[in-house]
Amino acid sequence: MTARTAIRTVLDQAIGSKVRLGRLRDHRWPYGLRPVVGTGVTLFALTGLLALLSEPIRANSALVVPNSLTSSVPVGMVWALVFLVTFCLAMFTTAALHGPWWMTALGLLAVILLLGIWSATTVIASGLTFSLPAAAAAVVAIVVLAVARRWRGLAWWEFPLVLGLLGTVIAVSVLELSRSDRMFGFRFVPVFLEQTSALLALLVLPAAFAAGAAVAEISVGVTLVATRAAQQRAGRPWAYVVLAVIVVLRLVQEARRLIGFDPVEYGWLAVLPALGLVAAFAGLAWLVGRRRSLAEVAVAELPDHLGRIGLRVGAAVIAMLLPVYVLLYGSQIVFSLLPGVAAGFDPSPWVDRLVDGFRGLLGVLLVAVAWWHSSRGRPGLALVLGSVGLVLIALGVRLLTGYRWALWLDTDTAITVVTLLVLVITARHLVGRSFTPNRALALAGVLVLAVLLSARSVIADPFATLLGYTGVAFVLFGVTWDFLTGSDWANIDGPRIRQPVRVLLAVAYPLLTVVILASDALIRRPRSVNDLNAFAELGDLVLGTGLLAAATVVLLAMVRSDRPVG
Repeated sequence: MTARTAIRTVLDQAIGSKVRLGRLRDHRWPYGLRPVVGTGVTLFALTGLLALLSEPIRANSALVVPNSLTSSVPVGMVWALVFLVTFCLAMFTTAALHGPWWMTALGLLAVILLLGIWSATTVIASGLTFSLPAAAAAVVAIVVLAVARRWRGLAWWEFPLVLGLLGTVIAVSVLELSRSDRMFGFRFVPVFLEQTSALLALLVLPAAFAAGAAVAEISVGVTLVATRAAQQRAGRPWAYVVLAVIVVLRLVQEARRLIGFDPVEYGWLAVLPALGLVAAFAGLAWLVGRRRSLAEVAVAELPDHLGRIGLRVGAAVIAMLLPVYVLLYGSQIVFSLLPGVAAGFDPSPWVDRLVDGFRGLLGVLLVAVAWWHSSRGRPGLALVLGSVGLVLIALGVRLLTGYRWALWLDTDTAITVVTLLVLVITARHLVGRSFTPNRALALAGVLVLAVLLSARSVIADPFATLLGYTGVAFVLFGVTWDFLTGSDWANIDGPRIRQPVRVLLAVAYPLLTVVILASDALIRRPRSVNDLNAFAELGDLVLGTGLLAAATVVLLAMVRSDRPVG
């Protein structure tokens, strides 16, 4: 087998098979759903392209500074972004009409709020116009549609009707607001578009968080398939050659990192949390492995477990940040109304304590849930949950010291500790003459994960260098990967949420995420608490590190039991 064929086989098994199993499949879709899905997927691709090309688009467009110097909006993109937001809202609303009662209630509430805000702003800016009665008529029509079609299947004309109703109201509001620009001296529509996208960003933060783990999922898949291929095709000496090559590569990577060694940045304040985290992973392995050998856990199932919990963990992280948002915005309101109260009060320390405290609490809860799953014979899921929980606890470790020590989690230092552990295990088996090909390839797999973990941010760097705006490609890659490999739940027809509803939600949510990403890239407002890239990086750190740690634990268990990687 040639090297090209081997690489193609590894990529097909690690990536192609995941896409084939997790993609949407047109199985008994009702008439009219396919064009909606096709249009949504096309808009997904075009919106992602807008996000990637945001820099040249801004460089060649007239920029509008709405009412301050905090942001600027390309004039030609205003209508495009308004249409994309309207299309997403129409998909969510159509799905909500046929969902459970709570989904219908939330969908109608979202429509009422959004149309009400847009029409009310139009009335304030332009006086009584056609927008307010149009919004009222649209809401009444959608409510009637919900009552009439709730227990019936999705009809082909429902989505075009909902899109037409919403689009008419928003288009009228945009046109009326545009006429008020000269009167007030600034443009209303860019301001309102920015505020709307900032509000909708709260809904897609869990998706951005989950998208951060995409690189880690692919890393585990490629490592597993490559290791299996080496076990099947490599002879006895080649297993040791493969390990030697990976060791050299890892040592070179480590040497390059240590060339710029900073004793302040990489000193004992970084080493202690790394050592503690590795020890905690070892304790988790002992706890989970008491009932069932970890060597029997299939590494290929670990990314699937992470895919099932990623969005839920992201939602929990966002929910626990709500008190932080209340503190930040509440303090700003109080300071603006009562300037004298602001003297001597700094909310920043309280924000740090709340964030670290909530992360630690969520981490403890995840470890407890991991123990529960372990006691019921689900070691793979327990490992993933527990590893993610331990990373969250490590992120809040400063709270345990009362912020007297500036401890922080450095994944590169943790990788160094794991690399030294692999070298010690290798030396031990060499001295004891128990070094088998299975052990060599499993240790090589651990080092490959270490190499990929150290270099996983490289995916975003070429785009940042070429396009001048970092973070877009990283989030877009993760959202696309989740959509291609994690949409299998929408292929099932459930008793409460029917398949057409699932399909609409499976397309609308990632589309809305990419729309908000493109809006952020095009508008370029300052970094805020709703920054998608920041949450994707947090997801990469929490979920990605947890997944790679779980895979490392399983591989080391296979080294101990001298089993082939499976």
